[in-house]
Amino acid sequence: MDSPERWKDISGYEGFYQASTYGRVKSVSHTIARSDGTTQTFPDHMLRLATSQEGYQQVCLTVNRQKQTHAVHRLVLLAWRGAPFPGAHACHGDGDRSNNRLENLRWDSPAGNYADRARHGVFPDPTKPHHTKLTEDAVLAIRIDPRSNNVVAREYGVRRETIAMVRQYKTWQHVGGPHETPEIKAIRHTSQWQRHTPTVGREVEPPHPPRPIAPPLPECPEEWRDMPGFEGRYAVSNHGRVKSLPHTTVRRNPSGTYAQQYSGRMLKISLAGTYQYISLRKEGKGVSLFIHRLVLRTFVGEPPDGHEACHHDGNPVNNHLANLRWDSPINNHADKKRQGTQARGERIGNAKLTADQVRAIRDDPRPTVVVARAYGMTHRNISLIRLRKTWKHI
Repeated sequence: MDSPERWKDISGYEGFYQASTYGRVKSVSHTIARSDGTTQTFPDHMLRLATSQEGYQQVCLTVNRQKQTHAVHRLVLLAWRGAPFPGAHACHGDGDRSNNRLENLRWDSPAGNYADRARHGVFPDPTKPHHTKLTEDAVLAIRIDPRSNNVVAREYGVRRETIAMVRQYKTWQHVGGPHETPEIKAIRHTSQWQRHTPTVGREVEPPHPPRPIAPPLPECPEEWRDMPGFEGRYAVSNHGRVKSLPHTTVRRNPSGTYAQQYSGRMLKISLAGTYQYISLRKEGKGVSLFIHRLVLRTFVGEPPDGHEACHHDGNPVNNHLANLRWDSPINNHADKKRQGTQARGERIGNAKLTADQVRAIRDDPRPTVVVARAYGMTHRNISLIRLRKTWKHI
């Protein structure tokens, strides 16, 4: 026999909305003051639930004329289990996203949530949405392709950021990754990365190195410090992570001002090319900052004049403090040469020639003007190539 339905105020909406143990949400009888000086009373009524494209039930709540859409399963947990711990997911025990009864819900870690999905077989299939542009075979081919992100992106008709996310296993994580076949691992990590180009008597440009994958967290304990310039709002860790801190903001509406509380949470990190960055808010304006520079500014201090943030191992997503330093541009470029990550030749996104075309230009007996016309270049560019002022490495 089912237990009786019980109701409880939703955290943050006390006196306005309640959630039940059956997964329903209702508006509580309340009175508000209108802008013309009158009052209006709203009786109790059950709220209509909508269903998102992902299958989750949602409801729209309004307080102080501010509307916000919430997932019902999170509202039930907020009301009956309290605020989640940092990074927690709201999980359905039976895998049914429409079953929002309290006994079916819990706060759990992302790993626990993914384990549930694997057990219930509800992992989303990226090949089914109508907007997908890639297949699993294309993803595997992209990850073993030695060419630059720009070149591969043009071939597949997607953005270079999309290619970078695929190669770093930020997307299409179910393809390859820990489940890579030995053949794919061999291609990615052995000499098969070398381009199969005739090399008789000629030096071949080394391939673009595979895009880095974020390393596992080091064994050293994670330490958090307030971010310079954002004290009390954001904190950075020596592992290269960023989180917002609990704080209260004064907001305005036609009825006056009110305080809105925010709980701390881990922030999502984005990619600009191959470097990680974070988007923050300061005095009502958006600010984007690179993670590696934030870690150094927080734990080491401001850089000396003209110095750059350098990665010891050449991996731009390894933003642990032990891997970072302030150094001169000369030493930074020396690192890139040593690690083989320097952009030159075909690795440059706007390059108009290939290594083979450069060799052909130098062997071509025709006048510079004729060769320039054939390749759609200026005669000065052709002249610089033949004099080895440019493309010196070929």
